[in-house]
Amino acid sequence: MADQKKCNHCGETYPGNLSFCLNDGSPLIELDPMIGTVLDGRYRLESLIGEGGMGNVYRATHVHLDSEVAVKLLRPEFVADQTAIKRFRLEAKAAGRIHHPNAVKVTDFGVTNERVVYLTMELVRGQSLRSIIRKEGKLDYIRTVNIASQVCGAVEAAHRGGVIHR
Repeated sequence: MADQKKCNHCGETYPGNLSFCLNDGSPLIELDPMIGTVLDGRYRLESLIGEGGMGNVYRATHVHLDSEVAVKLLRPEFVADQTAIKRFRLEAKAAGRIHHPNAVKVTDFGVTNERVVYLTMELVRGQSLRSIIRKEGKLDYIRTVNIASQVCGAVEAAHRGGVIHR
Protein backbone atom coordinates (compact mmCIF):
# COMPACT_ATOMS: atom_id res chain seq x y z
CA MET A 1 0.00 0.00 0.00
CA ALA A 2 2.98 2.37 0.35
CA ASP A 3 2.76 3.01 -3.38
CA GLN A 4 -0.62 4.75 -3.01
CA LYS A 5 -1.63 8.06 -1.45
CA LYS A 6 -4.96 9.45 -0.35
CA CYS A 7 -6.48 12.90 0.02
CA ASN A 8 -7.85 13.26 3.56
CA HIS A 9 -10.11 16.06 2.34
CA CYS A 10 -12.02 14.39 -0.52
CA GLY A 11 -11.02 10.74 0.01
CA GLU A 12 -9.65 10.19 -3.51
CA THR A 13 -6.79 7.68 -3.86
CA TYR A 14 -3.81 8.37 -6.15
CA PRO A 15 -0.55 6.71 -7.27
CA GLY A 16 2.38 7.19 -4.89
CA ASN A 17 4.28 9.53 -7.24
CA LEU A 18 1.76 12.39 -6.75
CA SER A 19 1.97 14.86 -3.85
CA PHE A 20 -1.24 16.90 -4.13
CA CYS A 21 -4.88 16.06 -4.76
CA LEU A 22 -5.98 16.73 -8.34
CA ASN A 23 -9.48 17.66 -7.10
CA ASP A 24 -8.75 20.19 -4.36
CA GLY A 25 -4.97 20.64 -4.09
CA SER A 26 -4.74 19.17 -0.57
CA PRO A 27 -1.49 17.40 0.35
CA LEU A 28 -1.74 13.65 -0.16
CA ILE A 29 -1.04 11.20 2.68
CA GLU A 30 0.66 7.86 2.08
CA LEU A 31 -1.60 4.93 2.86
CA ASP A 32 -0.17 2.79 5.59
CA PRO A 33 -0.77 -0.79 6.71
CA MET A 34 -2.62 0.34 9.85
CA ILE A 35 -5.53 1.68 7.79
CA GLY A 36 -8.43 -0.78 8.16
CA THR A 37 -7.00 -2.35 11.33
CA VAL A 38 -9.43 -2.81 14.24
CA LEU A 39 -7.77 -2.19 17.61
CA ASP A 40 -9.01 -4.24 20.57
CA GLY A 41 -12.08 -5.20 18.57
CA ARG A 42 -13.38 -1.62 18.93
CA TYR A 43 -11.59 1.04 16.89
CA ARG A 44 -11.28 0.68 13.10
CA LEU A 45 -8.54 2.98 11.77
CA GLU A 46 -9.91 4.85 8.74
CA SER A 47 -7.29 7.42 7.74
CA LEU A 48 -4.14 9.15 8.94
CA ILE A 49 -4.79 12.61 10.38
CA GLY A 50 -1.29 13.57 11.48
CA GLU A 51 2.16 12.48 12.58
CA GLY A 52 4.12 13.43 15.68
CA GLY A 53 7.36 12.58 17.41
CA MET A 54 6.01 9.66 19.43
CA GLY A 55 3.09 8.54 17.30
CA ASN A 56 0.58 8.90 14.52
CA VAL A 57 -3.03 10.04 14.87
CA TYR A 58 -5.81 8.37 12.89
CA ARG A 59 -9.47 9.07 12.28
CA ALA A 60 -11.23 5.93 13.50
CA THR A 61 -14.69 4.48 13.97
CA HIS A 62 -15.80 2.83 17.20
CA VAL A 63 -17.29 -0.26 15.56
CA HIS A 64 -19.84 -0.98 18.32
CA LEU A 65 -21.10 2.58 18.75
CA ASP A 66 -20.69 3.71 15.13
CA SER A 67 -19.06 6.92 16.33
CA GLU A 68 -15.90 8.61 15.12
CA VAL A 69 -12.87 9.19 17.33
CA ALA A 70 -9.23 10.06 16.91
CA VAL A 71 -6.71 7.35 17.84
CA LYS A 72 -3.07 8.08 18.60
CA LEU A 73 -0.72 5.10 18.21
CA LEU A 74 2.66 4.96 19.88
CA ARG A 75 5.30 4.42 17.19
CA PRO A 76 6.44 0.77 16.97
CA GLU A 77 10.05 1.69 17.78
CA PHE A 78 8.90 2.91 21.22
CA VAL A 79 6.78 -0.13 22.12
CA ALA A 80 9.76 -2.03 23.58
CA ASP A 81 10.68 1.00 25.73
CA GLN A 82 8.76 0.76 29.02
CA THR A 83 9.64 4.39 29.81
CA ALA A 84 8.03 5.54 26.56
CA ILE A 85 4.89 3.48 27.28
CA LYS A 86 4.72 4.91 30.79
CA ARG A 87 5.07 8.46 29.42
CA PHE A 88 2.37 7.77 26.82
CA ARG A 89 0.02 6.42 29.54
CA LEU A 90 0.74 9.46 31.72
CA GLU A 91 -0.06 11.69 28.73
CA ALA A 92 -3.43 9.95 28.39
CA LYS A 93 -4.18 10.27 32.12
CA ALA A 94 -3.11 13.91 32.25
CA ALA A 95 -5.07 14.87 29.14
CA GLY A 96 -8.09 12.99 30.48
CA ARG A 97 -8.15 15.38 33.46
CA ILE A 98 -8.47 18.49 31.27
CA HIS A 99 -12.02 19.76 30.83
CA HIS A 100 -12.33 22.76 28.52
CA PRO A 101 -14.26 23.41 25.29
CA ASN A 102 -11.00 24.15 23.43
CA ALA A 103 -9.10 21.08 24.68
CA VAL A 104 -9.44 17.65 23.12
CA LYS A 105 -10.91 15.08 25.50
CA VAL A 106 -9.00 11.79 25.89
CA THR A 107 -11.44 8.91 26.28
CA ASP A 108 -9.47 5.65 26.37
CA PHE A 109 -6.03 4.05 26.62
CA GLY A 110 -5.00 0.52 25.73
CA VAL A 111 -2.42 -2.01 24.62
CA THR A 112 -3.56 -4.65 22.13
CA ASN A 113 -2.47 -8.31 22.13
CA GLU A 114 -0.23 -7.34 19.18
CA ARG A 115 1.45 -4.74 21.48
CA VAL A 116 -0.02 -1.71 19.72
CA VAL A 117 -0.18 1.05 22.34
CA TYR A 118 -2.91 3.63 21.77
CA LEU A 119 -5.06 6.34 23.25
CA THR A 120 -8.36 7.61 21.92
CA MET A 121 -9.63 11.18 21.81
CA GLU A 122 -12.66 13.03 20.59
CA LEU A 123 -12.40 13.74 16.88
CA VAL A 124 -12.34 17.45 16.12
CA ARG A 125 -13.43 18.43 12.64
CA GLY A 126 -12.03 21.44 10.87
CA GLN A 127 -8.80 22.81 9.50
CA SER A 128 -5.47 23.30 11.18
CA LEU A 129 -4.35 26.85 11.84
CA ARG A 130 -1.43 26.15 9.51
CA SER A 131 -3.73 25.31 6.59
CA ILE A 132 -5.91 28.38 7.26
CA ILE A 133 -2.86 30.66 7.19
CA ARG A 134 -1.58 28.98 4.01
CA LYS A 135 -4.94 29.49 2.35
CA GLU A 136 -5.82 32.98 3.64
CA GLY A 137 -2.43 34.50 4.45
CA LYS A 138 -1.95 36.83 7.38
CA LEU A 139 -4.94 36.82 9.75
CA ASP A 140 -6.51 40.06 10.94
CA TYR A 141 -5.97 41.28 14.49
CA ILE A 142 -9.44 40.41 15.82
CA ARG A 143 -9.32 36.84 14.49
CA THR A 144 -5.78 36.36 15.79
CA VAL A 145 -6.74 37.52 19.29
CA ASN A 146 -9.83 35.27 19.22
CA ILE A 147 -7.76 32.20 18.32
CA ALA A 148 -5.00 33.03 20.84
CA SER A 149 -7.62 33.54 23.56
CA GLN A 150 -9.08 30.08 22.92
CA VAL A 151 -5.64 28.48 22.99
CA CYS A 152 -4.74 30.29 26.22
CA GLY A 153 -8.01 29.14 27.80
CA ALA A 154 -7.21 25.51 27.04
CA VAL A 155 -3.62 25.87 28.30
CA GLU A 156 -4.92 27.53 31.49
CA ALA A 157 -7.32 24.62 32.05
CA ALA A 158 -4.41 22.21 31.59
CA HIS A 159 -2.29 24.12 34.11
CA ARG A 160 -5.17 24.12 36.63
CA GLY A 161 -5.26 20.34 36.21
CA GLY A 162 -1.53 20.05 36.88
CA VAL A 163 -0.62 19.46 33.24
CA ILE A 164 2.22 21.45 31.70
CA HIS A 165 2.02 21.44 27.90
CA ARG A 166 5.39 21.00 26.22
